[in-house]
Amino acid sequence: MGVCLTLAAQMVLERLMVTTTPSLRHRVFWLQNTGKVAQGSHQLFIHLDERGQHLVTKRVACTEGQLVTVHHQTVLSCDGEPIALLRKGDRPAASFNGQIPQGYCFVLGDHPDSVDSRRFGLVDRQQIVQQAYPLW
Repeated sequence: MGVCLTLAAQMVLERLMVTTTPSLRHRVFWLQNTGKVAQGSHQLFIHLDERGQHLVTKRVACTEGQLVTVHHQTVLSCDGEPIALLRKGDRPAASFNGQIPQGYCFVLGDHPDSVDSRRFGLVDRQQIVQQAYPLW
């Protein structure tokens, strides 16, 4: 029974993810193979920047085919619904205007200073590793 319990615990721990950054409202996630990349879902994806490759979790704010627009150079919308504010340091507003191409999504964190699609652009769905379900 001890071996079974150890294996079960290991399987559970491999599926749990804890984030320590204030980027997301939730801190503990249950990871599963990628399901549907839908608006509002949380996704774990590979992000590459000048410091290397990182696993990042963010909430999908806008998916392929949806329209991302900027109003008054400060309000970011998806299909006309406000989803975030732009601040100094965010990418130029012009880079957000338009329809999201097939195979991409626009991701956001919950914290105003989150490093997300406002800073690094669209996420290729091929970079998505797993879906992250918030637990706590």
